[in-house]
Order: sequence, then structure tokens, then C-alpha cells
Amino acid sequence: MDADPAKVPGVLVDDSVTVTCIGEKVGGNRILKATELVVTAHSPYYYIQGKWVEPNPINADEVQGFELKQDGTASSINMATLAFQQWNLENGELLLKSQSIGNGQTIEGTDTLRIDKLNADSLVLSRDGNVLWRLARQK
Repeated sequence: MDADPAKVPGVLVDDSVTVTCIGEKVGGNRILKATELVVTAHSPYYYIQGKWVEPNPINADEVQGFELKQDGTASSINMATLAFQQWNLENGELLLKSQSIGNGQTIEGTDTLRIDKLNADSLVLSRDGNVLWRLARQK
């Protein structure tokens, strides 16, 4: 629970791991000391990280979308009026915090999107049964 994340690089929230330990005697007490940690199954946090884009409906030569970074921050890709800031996963849904910038005002909000499909190359997001995004992973 109080582990230093820097000591377990590459391990994310909800990953399944195998930990190998040895017993050590410290001050008359026997304690377990971890000697190896192996990720046995990655969480959805691992797979959803990265740059996700779709064709820009205004300019077919461009793409637009967002980047989901490991530290929980997000950023927009070619979307000047929608600035993504943070992301999180909760119960199979992607929560995207953003600022809508335009018409002389800034509106903050959080979109709650159902993850209908997530694999190495595709991300499909919907709300209330309506598909809102069909995204491809940007290499």
C-alpha cells in the first residue's frame, strides 16, 4: 500500500503481479523482502494510454483526437477549442476532463464515455448507446 511507485516502474493501478519474497531477520523479527516483481496481466490503464485519433471532419488531410498519458493527464491533438486535461478509468468508462474554449468563454466539464472496444489499434467510445468516437491508435 505504501510502496514507492519509482521502485516498481511499469506497474500500473489494477495490474496483476507476482511477487517473489525471501524471509529476513531484522532486529529479532522475521520480515518478508520482495526480490522480484513480474506483471502477469496488464490493467486497462496500460492498453488505453497513448495517442488516439480520427479523421478531421473539416480537413481530410488531418487527424484530431487526444493523448492519454501515463500520469493521468490528457492533451488534445489538433483540437484548438477543446483542451483535454485529465483522464481516468472507472467501471469500464473513460472519464475525460476538458475545457471547451470558444466564443469568448471557457467551459470546464468531464465527459463520461463507455468503452465499447479497446485493443492495440482501436478505441470506440459511446454515451447513452450512441457511438461518439471511433479512434485509431496513432503510431
